[in-house]
Amino acid sequence: MSEAIRSAKAELRAALRARRRALDPLDVARWSAALCEVVLRSDAWQQSRSVAAFVGVKNEPDTMPLLRAALEAGKRLLLPRVRPAAASPTIDFVEVDDLDVGLTDGSYALREPSGARVADVATVDLVLVPGLAFSSAGERIGLGPGYYDRALAGVAAQQRPLRIGVCFAAFLDPSEGGIPTEPTDVVMHRVATEKSLTVGESSP
Repeated sequence: MSEAIRSAKAELRAALRARRRALDPLDVARWSAALCEVVLRSDAWQQSRSVAAFVGVKNEPDTMPLLRAALEAGKRLLLPRVRPAAASPTIDFVEVDDLDVGLTDGSYALREPSGARVADVATVDLVLVPGLAFSSAGERIGLGPGYYDRALAGVAAQQRPLRIGVCFAAFLDPSEGGIPTEPTDVVMHRVATEKSLTVGESSP
């Protein structure tokens, strides 16, 4: 990564994190409910038999209704768990059958699966990906460690699993500026907000 891109990303992350921390909890709850409805109504969700998702924390969209809906519909559900490593930490996707007993407090105050059934993300139909912000073209900026870019690197050039970025509309094409990218950044096929499901440039 060039120093210019590194600096631009760090500056944008700082601004986005500050803005996300300042969100009104009532807005977060209201937008989250609407966002979940957008995803649930989508063809991508309805046609999927397996979903990799995440548990929203710290003013991220609350995804719990989606996770429960996946299990109630009989979908195979995978959630991420941080796998530390000295050189390049990443995440594993772990199958979850019960959200009430299958989650534990993990790294970075995340809610992570506690089970042992690690699965290959390439076997999943749909991946819901968190991020600080996305562009309408599917570009993503995350928190910085690069977990998702490494975890999805093997399927970055493929149409399956379908990758849907998840954020509030206020963080789509952020007012702070464009999202700096580099070749290792994995682009989303679509982006879901509480207002719509956009179709990125790489969407099938």
